[in-house]
Amino acid sequence: MHYVADTYDLDAFSERYWPDIYKVSLEEEIRRLFYLKLDKKLLLPTYRRLYASKYADPMEFIAALINIITIGTINGADLGFENVMDSLIEGVALPEIAVYACHLWPEIGSEKLLTQIQRSIICEYKEDAILHAAYIRGYTEIYPAFIMFIESISKQVSYAAINAIDDTLEKIYTCFLYKLDLPQARRNPPRIKIWYQVFRTIPVSHSLAAEQVIIPYEEARRIVMGQDSIAVAECHCRKQREMLGSGCDKPLEACLAFGPGALYYEENGLGRPIGQQEALAILDRAEKAGLVFQPSSTREVTNICACCGCCCEVLINLKKLPEPARHAFSNYFATIDRELCSGCGACLDRCQMDAIDMCEQCASILENRCIGCGLCVTTCREEAISLQQKLEAEKPTPFIDDNGHEDALSDRTWGISCRAVYNG
Repeated sequence: MHYVADTYDLDAFSERYWPDIYKVSLEEEIRRLFYLKLDKKLLLPTYRRLYASKYADPMEFIAALINIITIGTINGADLGFENVMDSLIEGVALPEIAVYACHLWPEIGSEKLLTQIQRSIICEYKEDAILHAAYIRGYTEIYPAFIMFIESISKQVSYAAINAIDDTLEKIYTCFLYKLDLPQARRNPPRIKIWYQVFRTIPVSHSLAAEQVIIPYEEARRIVMGQDSIAVAECHCRKQREMLGSGCDKPLEACLAFGPGALYYEENGLGRPIGQQEALAILDRAEKAGLVFQPSSTREVTNICACCGCCCEVLINLKKLPEPARHAFSNYFATIDRELCSGCGACLDRCQMDAIDMCEQCASILENRCIGCGLCVTTCREEAISLQQKLEAEKPTPFIDDNGHEDALSDRTWGISCRAVYNG
């Protein structure tokens, strides 16, 4: 998945879908501590000598320093969680806890602050269904109880946050020493809850029968037609494989971004702006090439990736699972009319999940492997394959939190084996 820009404001917008409550208390505590600890008188000469032309008064300069340190700390916590998730995905032991000397500001890395961060993380994640599933899957022999597993994770993240303070201070002092502008206070894209299935699968536009009811965000063409700002970018997965010499012949320029994401791609040279008609043509080419459309798993769709089973890590890892259908967000599954099927086998090559079996010159769908992409429907000359809607109880629905924010995360499905929803 391609996240929105890594600035503080846009990150805050993005994190409303993946809120991490412990970071709120972390931010408040770091701001409070540094406001108390920073020696304003000592910094005043530095302000007058180097930064008076950039900041209106000393307090604005102090506020900028605190902002840089605070955001750097949260970035460190994110990195700590990312390292933990890498271990969970790979099924290996959690990384060793590395502790800096905190020589730049030892008072900040106090045991009291560490304990406070760890306590807030434990409180937030002690009943997390996704982490519990990861624990049951491979860590029960290392940690006799789930709470011990969460405590270990909390230590990883808290020490990563404290270490990030030292890193950020070092950058600031380097700016002082060499008379440089202060480093930007930039939030990294959020990575905390990437183990959820952030993508969902939608059917290609021609695979739905006319009488079927389609909600607005369910069909790729309708998503595109509702966008005012669109950008197209090269697929990171296929580009990476191409650079490694193992690429495929699928269309490279195939991933669409909308709204703020489209603007970010354009401003940073990651993609180019396009109109609706060109975007629709890109979808048509992707459909013909047998690519699976996967938009962001939110009601307000921010992107659509066109994925192949040979390069896309999400599909590659989904395919490895015994029951991919359990781990994909899709409202549909394919069915085959045996009386119409000619046994030509054309659908076998189009399926990315090995969800079609051939028996007695007739194709059949393995429902536990079908992710409802609809590619088999559009290639069937006999029109023997159709998509059926899942029962209402089986459909993934957008989650609404206490603040009224929506996303499509669900405790019923988890993507611990489906990494690479983040291309960083």
